[in-house]
Amino acid sequence: MSGGTIQPNEKFREVGIRAVVHRESTVAQSESGKLVQKVLAYIERNAVKGMSVEDIARRFKVSRSLLELRFRELQGESVYEAMLRFRLEEVKRRLRQTDDPISEITAACGWKNPAPPKVLFRRRFGMSMRDFRASARGTIK
Repeated sequence: MSGGTIQPNEKFREVGIRAVVHRESTVAQSESGKLVQKVLAYIERNAVKGMSVEDIARRFKVSRSLLELRFRELQGESVYEAMLRFRLEEVKRRLRQTDDPISEITAACGWKNPAPPKVLFRRRFGMSMRDFRASARGTIK
């Protein structure tokens, strides 16, 4: 090594570091950070149940405005945007892996009316759900 910098072809083993492991017990985390992580995990498990931001705030015993503020600070997106992201990812997974009708998929992912998720899907991914399914399966006409 020259001047304390690692050259691109040098191996980390020569430096003596194998890996840095972060454990929850060793990472100092604020109360806001803990709340946001818990909310994210909850959203990931329950987003398809059609819950609202108000439902989440009640579940975690915080005001909606505080939840939104902390979430946006730490995640860079709103709670609602995170819910949509998880729901739409589940729609994509089901489109790839099942032959279920699109209306059943959107209902299973928390929407009572299939029109809004169709619009959201097209805006976010640039194609219809039907076209996505066809491209994911390699059956584009």
